[in-house]
Amino acid sequence: MAENPAFYRDRAREQRDAAEATTLANVRNRCLSAAESWERMAERGEGIGRRQAERLVAATPAE
Repeated sequence: MAENPAFYRDRAREQRDAAEATTLANVRNRCLSAAESWERMAERGEGIGRRQAERLVAATPAE
């Protein structure tokens, strides 16, 4: 799957919502852990996008 930070942030939000909705501590911990993982993937995707944009600008010849 392509790096899509918005997709990853949506999944993180879903996991945080699930954590708030549950009464079971182990399920809450699992959901919060998953939310953290989704956030890290979003941050990684944003970094990749920034680096790609920087490379594109650097490769564009000056007029």
